[in-house]
Amino acid sequence: MTTQERLLYIIERVSKEPCSTQKLTQEIFETTEKNKQRLIQMDISLLKKHFKDKMVTVSNRHKFIEVPYFIKNITTTDGIKMKELIEFMMVFDNKMLSMFEKEEPLLIKKLREDIKSIYLIYEPPLEILNSVFLEDIKRAIKGKRYVTLTYESNMFETYTDIQIHRIIYASGNWYIAIHDSNWEKKYNLLRINFIKSLKLESKTFHRDIEIEKAIDNFQSLFTKPDAEPFEVIVEVSSKIMRHFKHKKHLKSQKIIEESKRGLRISYEVTDPLVIIPLIKQWMPYIKVISPKHIKEQITKDAELFLELHKG
Repeated sequence: MTTQERLLYIIERVSKEPCSTQKLTQEIFETTEKNKQRLIQMDISLLKKHFKDKMVTVSNRHKFIEVPYFIKNITTTDGIKMKELIEFMMVFDNKMLSMFEKEEPLLIKKLREDIKSIYLIYEPPLEILNSVFLEDIKRAIKGKRYVTLTYESNMFETYTDIQIHRIIYASGNWYIAIHDSNWEKKYNLLRINFIKSLKLESKTFHRDIEIEKAIDNFQSLFTKPDAEPFEVIVEVSSKIMRHFKHKKHLKSQKIIEESKRGLRISYEVTDPLVIIPLIKQWMPYIKVISPKHIKEQITKDAELFLELHKG
């Protein structure tokens, strides 16, 4: 068998299932002599150099990675891009790996080992969404169908013939934005995991642009969708300005001026509680310029804090 034939055989063989160097040596040379194993190992190294991250080795078992058929409609990129996608899911939503693990168990095993040595997520970034109603919620949104549901708050509440407009992830938890035609407010939020029963109705509703616009302007759990937004201007010290230049802490964040002293930033909010926690988080390196009532509230809270901690 020529070198070219041998390489093609290895590619075809390890595309089907993981194979050890010893097993490949036995199949190709009908022996497991050390010098023959070294030759196969050189072939593997050559293939890895050429195909880069498309070939992985774990516990001396080699596997040529192909994009699993069930994600070919998502990505048709190379093995490196597929690994990036799976790595993202492994860090942020580990349970999603189960469908990949069936197709590429060796790849997932290797990535699990790599991720464990690279990342530490102190708190899970996602609430575990274990609701049995998730698929019905999606169907209700897509089909604009009314639903009736029971929700666990301080007590059990029943919402009859309501609209679900969007699934929202905020502050570590999953919510649905709901609307009732009898309400004046544009939407209310319910935690998905607190839904105890949900029934899809056959009747449908029409798209409401105002509600969709209000949801698109969502910034925090304190956002009041029916309130008129107002502008808050703050001054951020140069000591922390990099944290605001590289990250929007609220969707409406807009840098309006930059100098050696720092940044002047504008926010559009519908409730003081949207912005006040952010300001307190960065004290004393952030200063409220306007409006006056936000400035007064921050001052009052700071004075109360100092009073409580005297002595």
